[in-house]
Amino acid sequence: MLTKRLLLVDADGSPRAALADRLTGLGYRVERADTAAEALAAAARCDLLLAAGATPDMSQAKLCQAWRASGGGVLALAADAGEARVLSDAGIDTLTKPVRLAELARALVSVLRVDRPFALELGTARFHPVTRELADAKGNSVRLTEKEAAILAYLHEAAGRAVPRHELLARVWGYAVAVTTHTLETHIYRLRRKLAAVSGAPALASEARGYRLAVGS
Repeated sequence: MLTKRLLLVDADGSPRAALADRLTGLGYRVERADTAAEALAAAARCDLLLAAGATPDMSQAKLCQAWRASGGGVLALAADAGEARVLSDAGIDTLTKPVRLAELARALVSVLRVDRPFALELGTARFHPVTRELADAKGNSVRLTEKEAAILAYLHEAAGRAVPRHELLARVWGYAVAVTTHTLETHIYRLRRKLAAVSGAPALASEARGYRLAVGS
């Protein structure tokens, strides 16, 4: 698996932590910084800057330009269309919030100019977060929905830990008002069937504490 080190910059702590979890689930090694000074100090060891918001010591556009001058890749997340226009006019690759995980994954791959999507090893099967395809060595494959892919990536990052239902709801849906535990269970049921259809993929085990991926079950 090809691993890239990504620096996430955003002064807003709670949303930044949730975004870092999702980026880690996509296969990146994620570092975080609160200020532009911290970010630029990390430029030598990181492959890409994801500027998800402003910092107290430098504008988002100036930080992106300074990072790019060091030779690293840059992707900015703009708060609105006006901010996106400013960043784009400065020649910076930009997405406007809110951004879906699949859209963000594709943009990161594009900025890094990698030849193929990152793949997560799940047993003897491989999961490609960008295309949402789960495949085995025999060529059998299934395509997951965006939510199924997000659940699978988060459970993979948990490394065998049973993830409580409330944690999955928070990370995948953000506790949206209309989302219930029944919705999660429906997605788990469908994801479990897709995992079972691919040779070598882990089982999705249910436990009193929640759900976990069980290789070899």
